[in-house]
Amino acid sequence: MIDCRTFGAPLTSSARLRRGVHRDQGSNRRGPNAPLTLAGADLMHHPIVHLIDDDVASRDSTELLLQTMGINVHVYASGIEFLGDVNPDEIRCLVLDVNMPGINGIDLLDRLRSDGITAPAIFVTALGYTAALRAAVVRTGAAVLLKPFQPGELVTRVKNMLD
Repeated sequence: MIDCRTFGAPLTSSARLRRGVHRDQGSNRRGPNAPLTLAGADLMHHPIVHLIDDDVASRDSTELLLQTMGINVHVYASGIEFLGDVNPDEIRCLVLDVNMPGINGIDLLDRLRSDGITAPAIFVTALGYTAALRAAVVRTGAAVLLKPFQPGELVTRVKNMLD
């Protein structure tokens, strides 16, 4: 777990949202020792993409898109939830909404970079290329997708980052 005291978040972890990815084969119930599955595929050994977006519709559609393409996704409704729940050793790729309450995507990625986490990241935004976003891209090396984006473009970028 990443220390999130800097952002005033509680140190306890919150429940991780994993709709569509479950542990008990053949049902929606999760057993503590069952392998993670999605459409019969074993995802336990696949890298995890962490999707952080406060907009439910955007988060759900992006999660479904990535899962449909066989990508293991963990979703979070906020940067605080992510910081309180993530295992830093699991971070292989990040998809971050830029404009979120609390910790925005730019501040979240800056924090991860300062903690030594260098996983590739994609900022998604409907606000266009602001000066703050341009500076963050230079500082963090993140890619940018403007909403609405073509589904294939996100999938291609994520798969390239995981290879």
